Amino acid sequence: MAAVPAIQLNARNGLPIEARFVPFGQPFGPHGRYTNQTGENVVDFYRVKPLRGSVHLLAVAVSHIHDLGPDDPLPLGELELPPAEVARLLDWLESPFSAGEDLI
Repeated sequence: MAAVPAIQLNARNGLPIEARFVPFGQPFGPHGRYTNQTGENVVDFYRVKPLRGSVHLLAVAVSHIHDLGPDDPLPLGELELPPAEVARLLDWLESPFSAGEDLI
């Protein structure tokens, strides 16, 4: 299976966040130290720091993201994705391989 391209989102405060799709059985988290054994796909979130590399925030089950309403933000530890970015994330989850320039 080909790797799903990551998507860059913006937290409410404008900081860049990268979301990575993690299928069941695949490594995730800081330095890939965990394995997705949840029985479902997850999305792994990182705060993008250009000079020092990415910082792992947390991983969220795709089912939890799909349960969010159209006006719901997604808390990511100390950061939060606003509803508009959650909508972009949901679009990406629906069709991650067809993500065009408008999702990057």
